[in-house]
Amino acid sequence: MKKILPMLILSCVMLLSACEPTRQEQSPISLHVIYLTFEEALTYATDVVIAQYVGSRPFGEHMTEFEFAVLDRVFGNAPDRIFVYADSSIAKVMGGERAISYNLAGLNFTQGTNYLLALECISLPLTRKHDDAFLFIGNIVVDLDNPHNSTMYNEPLFYHSAELNFRSRSFSSEQIVPFVRELTKNNTPARGFIRSEYIGDVLSGSPYVLLVEINERWTLFDGLNLPERTTDLYRVTVIQSLKGEIDAGYELLVGFLVGSVQTGEQHIIASEPADVGSYLHSLTSRNSVFGVYQLDEIMSILNP
Repeated sequence: MKKILPMLILSCVMLLSACEPTRQEQSPISLHVIYLTFEEALTYATDVVIAQYVGSRPFGEHMTEFEFAVLDRVFGNAPDRIFVYADSSIAKVMGGERAISYNLAGLNFTQGTNYLLALECISLPLTRKHDDAFLFIGNIVVDLDNPHNSTMYNEPLFYHSAELNFRSRSFSSEQIVPFVRELTKNNTPARGFIRSEYIGDVLSGSPYVLLVEINERWTLFDGLNLPERTTDLYRVTVIQSLKGEIDAGYELLVGFLVGSVQTGEQHIIASEPADVGSYLHSLTSRNSVFGVYQLDEIMSILNP
């Protein structure tokens, strides 16, 4: 079960975060996530921060961008200013003892309050979002100034914590932060994307370098086929793996900048999977697509 939630989130992120919603009215999209307790959900966090709310603003037509000033990093390497994104999708929680649905963007914050936030880094190189972009995990918001007001799935957190007594009004942040720090100390930190434009840095920092053929453009469902999107998802076939172990003939799903590739073309890409063994790959930088004519140069860098 531990790989299911990240894959659901990342699949939606690569689609939703790569799109700028149009001005056309659209119905909210329903997503399905597996129920996790507060403690279980924390183990998926790439970053846990103590932060204060700076402000929020619309992002496109149906998304909200929340800005926070980071005061302390419980886990991860978040910068001093972070931007957390949520769209108006309705998440339906599967597997819990009762039915739960919540609006991903349905969160209210108060300036000056100290919040503990469990986050998943979604820094992707080809979106219009800030480079330091995150998602809320399970909409977990711990109010450290008044833990009784903490929430998860947009309802009181005490429904979902198996080990901490958020129901008690005497419960304090001094009990919460050490517990969370210990629980998340072995989490996997976010990789982020490669900011360098130097080809050697891109190749050395990428787990896979692949010669691929571009197949058909792929869309999960028509509602995300938006004219203002920044990326297109394509099925690609691996012709040769220059770095990383992927067999020739294997098919992947990769996002490319709109208009940058065409069906039938061959390119060399530097990529990483959304999860171990996943067929869903993202480019590792803004400079991760190379022409076949660069093959000799790339091979000389990979095999000096």
